[in-house]
Amino acid sequence: MSKWSKPGPYLIKYTEKTFIFKGPGFTEIAKAVTDKGKKIRFSARGTSMSPFIKDGDLITVSPQKERRLKKGDIVAFYDPGHNHKLYVHRIIDIKKDRYQIKGDNLLTPDGFFSLDKILGFISEVLRGGKKISFGIKWGAKEVSAFSRWGILLPVLHVTRRVRAIFPGGYRAEK
Repeated sequence: MSKWSKPGPYLIKYTEKTFIFKGPGFTEIAKAVTDKGKKIRFSARGTSMSPFIKDGDLITVSPQKERRLKKGDIVAFYDPGHNHKLYVHRIIDIKKDRYQIKGDNLLTPDGFFSLDKILGFISEVLRGGKKISFGIKWGAKEVSAFSRWGILLPVLHVTRRVRAIFPGGYRAEK
């Protein structure tokens, strides 16, 4: 099978500034856009970054060349070992020029990746039209440490339980 006979992404809708694609090959489109120094925005799929990024959130990827990546950054990257599929996970460790990446809601890391596999960092998350900052802009370094130490999922579980018990928030009586 030649590379031209593979099914690729196809354009299903566009406006002046927005293109919507479906089908395989989205990673190649995203890489081409970020390689040109442009941002790309798309809808997140899956639960691997929940609760910080949820299924259906609109995320913006800024090219990684815009700034130096650090622990806690959420990045878009592709894994050649998994059909070049695009993932959005958090950097939990850095060793020389390699970045250890892991989904917040996953038990094991994806592994270490070189910078050429990272398209960019998540610069904005929109949920229902509102910007999400916790775990993205502020608190990201702490979330990364909890994830690296293997305690993020238990902490999130306890937090969810407390929020269920006190849905309006908890206030200590004076």
